[in-house]
Amino acid sequence: MNVMSIEERLTNSCLSSQNTNNNLEALAKFIKRLESFRRTPVAELLKGNRRTVEAREWTNWLSSAARLAQRFEEEWWDDPFAYNETASVSFLTGAAIDAGLLALAEFSFRKKNKDDRRARAVGRIDFWLATSNRSWAIEFKQLTDSRVSESQLWERMGAADRDAAHVVTYDDMWVASGLVVPLYYCEGLAREKAIRALDAFVQECDYAWRISSRECAPSTYFFFNAQRPS
Repeated sequence: MNVMSIEERLTNSCLSSQNTNNNLEALAKFIKRLESFRRTPVAELLKGNRRTVEAREWTNWLSSAARLAQRFEEEWWDDPFAYNETASVSFLTGAAIDAGLLALAEFSFRKKNKDDRRARAVGRIDFWLATSNRSWAIEFKQLTDSRVSESQLWERMGAADRDAAHVVTYDDMWVASGLVVPLYYCEGLAREKAIRALDAFVQECDYAWRISSRECAPSTYFFFNAQRPS
């Protein structure tokens, strides 16, 4: 929804009304709504060396995802990360383009054979992200549940790590594994327990971010392990 259209509509309403109390009430509502629209969500870096390329570029990328998620919620009352890995990766692709990066989702690529890692096979990579001087192939997993435990986080992240280990790199392409954990379905005590598990798991990964589209909205966590080119 366009902020200026709200401002113009409410301002005109205030000016046309002859009732002072109504004017003040409308103005108060306008200010409250304007503040919520003007709050620009960002990705909060929870873990990682802030001096690295990943910390800088991925914060930019995930902050773009936070802004798009806010728009998604405002216009459709929904969380784009509340579905599954495929939906989240496609949304992250759009966020990368919006942030001025290059990205590609779900593409064919050479991978190490699972039975003999010296052999090569045609496989698929979940996501590719690039700046002007570095690129990453990222294998994602997602945990979407009404309850989140540390054992689930370890299992899902481990699966992403194993997939990333099969990627065949070239030139200076880095490889990373990622885990997306939305809290959309966690409520009450289950959310409190999930947050404790997530906060503890932050220390087990190379990088971690948290985003939310607005205050008090369910957060989404992102965990990554990055590997240098072999």
